[in-house]
Amino acid sequence: MGWGGFLDATAIAMATAIAMAMTIAMAMTIAMAMTIRSQPRLELS
Repeated sequence: MGWGGFLDATAIAMATAIAMAMTIAMAMTIAMAMTIRSQPRLELS
């Protein structure tokens, strides 16, 4: 296994980690938006 394969594996791992982080951030944003929507406005102020 040469440097090319190592670099490819590193790039794939980094891309996977970034995709997972984006997915988690999107899920958290959606969950927060749903939580805020479900609560009455008077409780937030």
